[in-house]
Amino acid sequence: MPIDPTELTKSIGAIGTLDPEAGLAPTLQQIVLAAKQLFGADGAGLMLIDQNGQLRWASASDQTAQALEDGQERLAQGPCMAAFSQRAPAVVRDLSAEPDWGELAQVLLGRGSMRR
Repeated sequence: MPIDPTELTKSIGAIGTLDPEAGLAPTLQQIVLAAKQLFGADGAGLMLIDQNGQLRWASASDQTAQALEDGQERLAQGPCMAAFSQRAPAVVRDLSAEPDWGELAQVLLGRGSMRR
C-alpha cells in the first residue's frame, strides 16, 4: 500500500505532540487517529501482544473499529490476526469478501460499512 510521503511526514510529526502524562488511553487514541489519516482508512485499531503472546485490542478510532478489534480478539480471525501470524502486513478492502472471516463480518452487521 503506497504511503504519501507528505502524509507520512505529518503523521510522524504528530507523534512529537503526544502527551504521555495525559494517560495511556488518550495517547493510544491519538496514534490510531494518526494511522487512520495516514492510510486514508475508514477506521483504525491497535492491537498489542499481552504477556502470554496473545493479541489484545488496545485502541480504536471509532465504535465500528472497536467492534472489529474486539471481534478479532474474540474470534482469533481477521487482518490483525493474519498479519501477526504471517509476520506480514494485511490489507483488507472489503471484509465481507474474505472467505475465512465470515464470523468476523457478522460482528459488523448493523454497525455500518464492513470496509476497512
